[in-house]
Amino acid sequence: MPLPYQDHAGNPLGANTANNLYISDLVAANKDGSMLERQEYIIVGVDALSSGQVILHGVQSTATSSTSVKLAALTGYGDDFFNNQFYMQVLHNVNSAAASPEPEVRLITDYVSSTGTFTCTAFGAAVETGDMCLVLHESMVAIGRDDADNTMATTNVVANEDGSVLEREEYIQSILGVPTEDLATDALTSQVVGKKSDTVAGTSLIAIGKQNAAALAVAAVTGVLLTSIADSTDIPDNSQAIGGLLATATGAIMIEEITIQRAGTNLTGPSNYEFSTDNANGLTGAAAPLIVLPLADFNANKTTVASLDGSVKQLPFILETGKKLYIHGDDAPTGGAVATDFYMKFEPVTAGATLA
Repeated sequence: MPLPYQDHAGNPLGANTANNLYISDLVAANKDGSMLERQEYIIVGVDALSSGQVILHGVQSTATSSTSVKLAALTGYGDDFFNNQFYMQVLHNVNSAAASPEPEVRLITDYVSSTGTFTCTAFGAAVETGDMCLVLHESMVAIGRDDADNTMATTNVVANEDGSVLEREEYIQSILGVPTEDLATDALTSQVVGKKSDTVAGTSLIAIGKQNAAALAVAAVTGVLLTSIADSTDIPDNSQAIGGLLATATGAIMIEEITIQRAGTNLTGPSNYEFSTDNANGLTGAAAPLIVLPLADFNANKTTVASLDGSVKQLPFILETGKKLYIHGDDAPTGGAVATDFYMKFEPVTAGATLA
């Protein structure tokens, strides 16, 4: 009697030879059967996979088109079998590897069984003779892929918290009720709570969110402008001139406070220093100043806040779009050729406006 490890016709395990004598060609596939039947079952599945019964593939036969692909290996499934539930991916561009239409994915909209001709939504370039293509069921496309050209549309999916992944995501989106993000007017979507249809005192949450976002955008550029007049003798007497120009508004600006800091020499000359604008409305011109500060406020090494000091206080005030803020004496030229710094605290009225 032959030993189990010897190669002979009755030994299904086989031996370390080049041509085992045991023949198993009559074994039928059975996933719950013997080892041989289970192996046969696995082999049948692998054969199906590699022959295109599970993953369908073919090569463009003759046509060169961005919408029509003829795969002679994929005939006989019946007209329209693949329509609108299957997708085609160009796996390999034989003439120019990695160039379009590789690896684009497109929806199959028509199929002619007798010729294996597929009609797809247009690829980015023509599918040429010899290009390798895959036919994919929509379930394989729904997950998406790492490119900017995910092709599957899910506009018909209905929210269902106990449904598929797509239905669950639709359900989550419906709860959040987040509108399309507009960076110019909308708040961060992560900070939006409620549904698009919700209202507060008759105003939709979306409208409120946009108003708040606009207010935040304005507040974000609130700031302080420093203007330094290096030689204070350049400050004009009772006129609006370049030597006394402090700021220009790029849009409507609210001037909230002006702080003046002096160097180590007293200024001499006028009885008062005046701040005026060339606005179209309100107090305007050198003869109608908004702020009047006495000469003593410009003594050496002194800090003066115009919103707190002075006989005339008109802070805050609006500096109109394109208009200018000036300083000038009221009745005499300035003496004392040292620097004076002016810090103007402002808030834009027009979104994005600032002082220059």
